[in-house]
Amino acid sequence: MTIFNKKIGKFLFVCHYAPAGLSAIADNINTIAENLQFRCEVLNVEVGESGNLFIPSKINLTHYIGIIIHPTVTYSPTNLDHLDDLLIVKISQFK
Repeated sequence: MTIFNKKIGKFLFVCHYAPAGLSAIADNINTIAENLQFRCEVLNVEVGESGNLFIPSKINLTHYIGIIIHPTVTYSPTNLDHLDDLLIVKISQFK
């Protein structure tokens, strides 16, 4: 068995889109998620007071076998610097 088997764990798919914004972005994210060869949980990250995106503290990365970061999260490089600020297990510590 490989990690790309839908029966083994799931990936966290981190993205950002405004639900009332361009439907093309949400459609793209949903199409990718539906066509992956493994299970994933789509997380539409939030904008913090600083204006940077962040993953909510309730997310525990140890519940996932991998992390996928959609390009919508990387529009600003500072988003990547602060994405995991509220997490106990940081992305750099993720195995």
